[in-house]
Amino acid sequence: MSQLQNGGYLIHNIKLLNGRLYNKLLAQEKDILFTAEQNKLLAVLYEKGDQTGTDLALATGLATNTASIMLKKLESLGLVDCRAHAQDQRKKVFFLTDLGRQQEEIALHISEELDQVFYQGFLPAEIKEFEAYLQRIQH
Repeated sequence: MSQLQNGGYLIHNIKLLNGRLYNKLLAQEKDILFTAEQNKLLAVLYEKGDQTGTDLALATGLATNTASIMLKKLESLGLVDCRAHAQDQRKKVFFLTDLGRQQEEIALHISEELDQVFYQGFLPAEIKEFEAYLQRIQH
């Protein structure tokens, strides 16, 4: 495999490392109520506000049934709640509870710690350039 064809492999490995480190940092937080996987859903709610289960599954890349199971767990933890969709009563709209919003501060703190580890030794201009490349790949 040539260096030019190694990007997907590197991104995959970085994703695995990111998940492991994120879980390690979560385990060190005494007030944390969610897992790294559950935070995928919470992060969308933090960023975009109320969402249907389908929208959450699409935004996170989770299978709909997986997202549904995780949302039920987040409800049982008191981090999210749901109500019927205004236009389509068959759909549920999920939203953060007060407790769920309080957890955002912890999530942001952990994300900052994660960034410090991954960007250690990088100059601000290098970080900006690197993230611009990642955005190009994403698009």
